[in-house]
Amino acid sequence: MKKFVLCLLALVTVFAFTACGGNDGDNNGGNNNGSDKNYTATVTPPAGWTVVAATYPLIQYGNDDADGFWIRKPTKGSDTAAEAASYKTTESKSTSVEFVWEAVKDVTVNTYAAKNLTYTATVSGIILKYAVYFVAHDGNIFIIVCQTQKSKYDGIKADFDAFLASFTIKEA
Repeated sequence: MKKFVLCLLALVTVFAFTACGGNDGDNNGGNNNGSDKNYTATVTPPAGWTVVAATYPLIQYGNDDADGFWIRKPTKGSDTAAEAASYKTTESKSTSVEFVWEAVKDVTVNTYAAKNLTYTATVSGIILKYAVYFVAHDGNIFIIVCQTQKSKYDGIKADFDAFLASFTIKEA
């Protein structure tokens, strides 16, 4: 069962990345006011988390329970509310997934002002919970995704909070 869940979560992750882009260019409705500087982000993973991928997205971590935390490469822009709305619109196009969306909230990720979009996605009877954060810095928007089964979310939230508390943006 654990291998099935891992495979299912990997598939959902692939769909999410496909839906979310991979576009290193303008991904914000023509608002290309990003800085010419290149930025990267770092986090300190909690115990039990290891790097799953270190190229695309920007970095992805996983644990033995098939939970996921990843940071996408930044896109140019500064309107995190518009980016959250675009993300929701793109994700909602998947016809094989049932979504339940929460309202976008203003939050802080480490010291950075951010927007948070939380939702559940039901895939083949498994309910996954996602907490997505949109962090703007100097004309760049980083998208951070925390993902687990909905039934496990409260138990793993402390790990996600630790990742977010250690989130730092650096000039590349």
